Amino acid sequence: MAETLAVKNHAKHIRIRLVQEEDAAFIVRLRNLDSVKEHLNPVGEDVLAQQQWIRTYKEREAEGVDFYFIILDTNDDMLGTIRIHDVDDDSYTVGSWAMLDSVPAYAGIETVINVFETGFYGLNKMLVRCSVLKTNKKVVRFHSSYGGDILGEDEREIHFQLARPVYEEIFKQKYKKYYGLTENDLE
Repeated sequence: MAETLAVKNHAKHIRIRLVQEEDAAFIVRLRNLDSVKEHLNPVGEDVLAQQQWIRTYKEREAEGVDFYFIILDTNDDMLGTIRIHDVDDDSYTVGSWAMLDSVPAYAGIETVINVFETGFYGLNKMLVRCSVLKTNKKVVRFHSSYGGDILGEDEREIHFQLARPVYEEIFKQKYKKYYGLTENDLE
């Protein structure tokens, strides 16, 4: 059964939207930055190949199992990418998170707010998972800071999960200054 997605942009300065073929050149440029390449799978430098990948991805989007987003600021400038994938009955995985080196400090938190809101409430899921390379210490610290449980680890990655009740009780309180809407607006 295909999931219907309702994107939830509740952060103050950052929003997400679904990727389009026209975003291929930005994605190739972003994914080839040295700071991004060390944490994500390579994509090469072929914009046409990236457009083809997006066309194939759009089939998975239509099936409701994979949602790839462009991260934007209030001027609609593209800042990065993030994905919701492996969507099942009650959970989803977040990955492919990449941002330009020049983004403001709040952009990371606000991106996570939007992708968690979209997964928990836009897809009505109860659990989010993510895997982080151990070498990506900044992101490992972030996921450890808000109540995310460590499921396990392997040689390369640490695997986290966060249940929706913990998100509501801990994450939303810890990062409430980054939300642009009040709880009344969210209902």
